[in-house]
Amino acid sequence: MLKTRRVNASFAWDILQSDLKLIAYPLLRIVMMLVLLALMWPLIFDLSTSQMYDTVSDFRAQASQVAAEEDASRQAGQPGQPGQPGQSPQSKQMTSDARRIIDSIHFGWLLAFIGINLLIGIVSTGALTGQALSVIRGERRSLGYGYGMAILRLPQLLMWWLLTLVVGLLLQSLERHRVVGLVIAGIIGLAWSVLTFFSITSIMATGCGPIGALKKSRNTIRDAWRKARGDDGDLKHLRRGFYVGGAFYIISLILAFGLFGLLWLEFDSNQHHHISIGVFATILVVLYINGAFISAMWAIIKATVYVWAEEDRLPESVDESVMEKAFYRPRFSLKS
Repeated sequence: MLKTRRVNASFAWDILQSDLKLIAYPLLRIVMMLVLLALMWPLIFDLSTSQMYDTVSDFRAQASQVAAEEDASRQAGQPGQPGQPGQSPQSKQMTSDARRIIDSIHFGWLLAFIGINLLIGIVSTGALTGQALSVIRGERRSLGYGYGMAILRLPQLLMWWLLTLVVGLLLQSLERHRVVGLVIAGIIGLAWSVLTFFSITSIMATGCGPIGALKKSRNTIRDAWRKARGDDGDLKHLRRGFYVGGAFYIISLILAFGLFGLLWLEFDSNQHHHISIGVFATILVVLYINGAFISAMWAIIKATVYVWAEEDRLPESVDESVMEKAFYRPRFSLKS
């Protein structure tokens, strides 16, 4: 039986409570995205938000009515002629609504929005990592410090994003080759996730490029294992030893099921529309806040292990014995 030795990195929660500025970065990221969307909406869409909402609501109502009529026809033993649904007034209205939405989109501005939003995400990730490094090093920095460091490292962060995009596209192309491609892509994807675990941390800590970040991430894993075990770790058999925020993941799972349930209600019934939309928005907000805590704690874990392995420092609140469990080798045993 496969035994693991993963432990709860509760120190990440303790450090986060001592410096809640780390939560601000992922929260501000979504705020900036919403502000950007509000500013660019007139450029992206010809329809106002209220007109878009009414059009989508009408499309949903017509789709529900068409589905109900088809169900009634099947129960009555009258499946209808092929193409008959396309001639119904409801289907014509659905086509009109869909065409109205598509015709209102300016795809050039939409791509510009996606690009700017992506840039905001890259800067936010770098800012969170930079701030986490300063906290672990015992430095007291303002909220602007993280953003300043992210802007300073922006060329390296952008090159790293391009590298991950290329690798992601290659993995997707492999996955299309049926079973063999899925297996190979899975193995490569697992190795990539291990090797790149400290890449963003390395970029923010040293300013290295994407290739240097790969090497430093691998070296950090090896150095951490060497400090803990006194020998060179075989990266093929090492696994991440920490987990964090179990309660937050459970909350995320519950909220995700809630979202699916509300979506089903929205498209299955015309009743209580405004109530379910309000609840839907509330769940999204809570889900994102929950995710912000998880992101902040993982940034703390990576920064802590990196500083311990490469700079031989630890916050006073973190016991060095905990760091020895950052990675582990899976062990097989006949005992349950």
